[in-house]
Amino acid sequence: MIFCLKIILIVLVTFFPITIGVLESFKSTDKDEINLLKSMGASEFDIYKFIKLPSSMGKFFCAFENFSIILGSRRRDIGMAWRI
Repeated sequence: MIFCLKIILIVLVTFFPITIGVLESFKSTDKDEINLLKSMGASEFDIYKFIKLPSSMGKFFCAFENFSIILGSRRRDIGMAWRI
């Protein structure tokens, strides 16, 4: 029971950095690449699929790595989980 509460707490704490990082990288994509795809007749879904989503994966995995470091492993003496 307590382990589930810890997991919920960690997910809530790491959700916002992951979300903010992904949304920030969506806004910082290269406008020339977007204009190039639009000139070729790409839809909004194609722009997300080929430009915005791949460019946001770096920040997503960086934030997800922080989540896994905090969580540690199932053993209490390895990682940061024993401190929580």
